[in-house]
Amino acid sequence: MLKNNSKRFSVILLGVFTSSVLMISNAVAQDKEAAEILDPSLVIGGGDTFDLPGSGYVIDTEELRSQNYYNVNRILGRIPGVYYREEDGHGNFPNISIRGAEGTRSDNVTIMEDGILTAPAAYSAPSAYYSPNAARMGGIEILKGSSQIAHGPHTTGGVINYLSTQFPTDHSFYLRSTYGSNSAFDIHSYWSDTSEGDFGRVGILAEIYYRQTDGYRKIDAGNGFGGSDETGFDLMEPMVKIFWEPNSDVYQRWEFKYGYTEFDADETYAGLTESDHKANPYRRYAGTFLDHMATEHKRSYLKYLVEPADNLTLQVAAYYNEFDRDWYKINKAGGQSVSKVVADPITYAAAYDDLRLLGTGSLGIKHNSRAYESKGFQVNFDYDTTIAGTEHSISGGARLHTDSIRRFQQQDAIDLSGGAPVVNEGAPGSGGNRFQEADAFSAWIQDDIDLGALTLSPGVRYETIDGDWKDYASDATNTQTNGKTGEIDAVVPG
Repeated sequence: MLKNNSKRFSVILLGVFTSSVLMISNAVAQDKEAAEILDPSLVIGGGDTFDLPGSGYVIDTEELRSQNYYNVNRILGRIPGVYYREEDGHGNFPNISIRGAEGTRSDNVTIMEDGILTAPAAYSAPSAYYSPNAARMGGIEILKGSSQIAHGPHTTGGVINYLSTQFPTDHSFYLRSTYGSNSAFDIHSYWSDTSEGDFGRVGILAEIYYRQTDGYRKIDAGNGFGGSDETGFDLMEPMVKIFWEPNSDVYQRWEFKYGYTEFDADETYAGLTESDHKANPYRRYAGTFLDHMATEHKRSYLKYLVEPADNLTLQVAAYYNEFDRDWYKINKAGGQSVSKVVADPITYAAAYDDLRLLGTGSLGIKHNSRAYESKGFQVNFDYDTTIAGTEHSISGGARLHTDSIRRFQQQDAIDLSGGAPVVNEGAPGSGGNRFQEADAFSAWIQDDIDLGALTLSPGVRYETIDGDWKDYASDATNTQTNGKTGEIDAVVPG
């Protein structure tokens, strides 16, 4: 269970210490010249949604801070054509749909951060329990319609591009902290500085975000368990960015980012019977007392931008992300699936008692463990020219991408026959043992043709995907029992 008080106290001390040091630094430092934002991080850029061939929406930093929302569902839910289904009440597991696409776990939406694919495995396993934390962002862009052609793999389900905190225009320090009901506490702080000399200009941005809450639900008491009100989560996210603009005849910029997320939640997947939900929707059955999710996400990129001519911009980027998670949660009560028991507690009365830790049977509880890896290299360009007296803005790009998911799960059992619950560990791999991988290459090009009162924007995207799926024995031997491979080629006009 979460040790909320000690963690909160440690983070408060860290925040106070960091704030004091950085405020002193801010007071004595000299202002530097403005650090330019690396525009290719944006997929719309500057709110120019009117110029898109489809449609889009930009939420900037000022709007995010004025709303002071933590839940991404509240932020996106007011945008026309964007719909959501709440899951945990905090927005940690958003189910987002754009223009009617199926929205479970947002698996039909291309999720990006700073123009880089950030879903744990966008090709091999898009239904993953990860979404960037909107509360630490400097902006969010949403694309709908044919404007998505540059940002696959999902060219019909829409694009959400989260924009991490950008370099401020000068030496800067920011701190925001709030406290609310259910011991909800958050702190968001960053510091940045730039320096200029014969080497050019360099800048650094260091950021920390932390949030925790005790949760709003209560876990019932049962045999051998006294109940609990710890149903919340802890979220910690540090990030660092560094840029360098060399002193050269043509504009160049290097930018590196590394971010880390650690998320721990006393969260369950088990629901309530209809009558129990009507009586108290904030209740949790005692059998869920061990349910817990722990995740880690590491994200990094290195970008290089160059403007060799006034009408040509080129950007290349290499990126690497890792995501690991283990959701330890009950999946059976009295030998039946939890969903079946909750739907019909009369037929499965004994199992219903087990679910509430009032029976003498057993519960099944499983480590739903996943290890994801995502990496790639991409190049994009923008080129403005005039052909036969007509202005053309040509943009294009290509991406090599590989992602994978390793599922290695363990099925445990909770014995209730002795009164107090006793966990009996199963064999590693007993709850599922699988590997999936996808290698993808994509290329796209689009031409915005200015005809005065009319702009035509023809474009095309090509995508080829090689997939590999291997099933292994339900043990630790990793003996392959099944497997398949496949290839998909697609040409998508837009």
